[in-house]
Amino acid sequence: MSDQRTGLLILIFCMMIAAAVTGTLVYMGAKTQEQPAPIVMDDKTDELMAEQQKTKEQAEQLAALNSELLATKVRLSVKESHDQTPLQHPTQKNTFYYVTYDGSAGTIWEYDVARDSEYLEKGTVNLTLGRKEILVDKTLKRVGTITESDEEIRLRSIVGDELVYAVTSIEFMGGQCGTLLLPYDKMLFSVSLSTPGTKQPYTIPTSTAAQEQAEMDACAKAMVE
Repeated sequence: MSDQRTGLLILIFCMMIAAAVTGTLVYMGAKTQEQPAPIVMDDKTDELMAEQQKTKEQAEQLAALNSELLATKVRLSVKESHDQTPLQHPTQKNTFYYVTYDGSAGTIWEYDVARDSEYLEKGTVNLTLGRKEILVDKTLKRVGTITESDEEIRLRSIVGDELVYAVTSIEFMGGQCGTLLLPYDKMLFSVSLSTPGTKQPYTIPTSTAAQEQAEMDACAKAMVE
């Protein structure tokens, strides 16, 4: 009987150990499946993010102001020197285009502030230092004494890699409802900005012509109402 009791006690003891081990493993498995605690952002984190956003916005505003200041300086310089308004590149805001004349030849120039050492050092626009020749058009009808019938180059738009311009008489105004390109149809040319030096006749895309025609029609209708 004593041996039976001893064997029974040993069996019960082993079962208790097994149950304890099993419970521990189940508990550990459950812990590993728990989701990690969420990261709680305190007030200091919110303040830091707000300050970073504010700094970014201020930097963007300053860049916009500097770009507008440069554009104003270039416009004034071109207006004073050549009595015209330069064409600013739509995406490269530090680049502008303008025209000069020498007899019957008209030259299209590209001014880039990155080439203008005087502007970089002093903030003063020097067109000569910052310019690069794009095209010399020697086909203009001009005489020594400028008259309204003489031809001039009018920079109209930049489409992709092309600078589009019109060759027209000085007296041509384009009409009260004139748009950017359509009034100059058959007078338009283009020159590549990446490989300058040669002009090509420019055809207005059908979609652009239709859009501008609709704008002109709406303008004319509004004028008679």
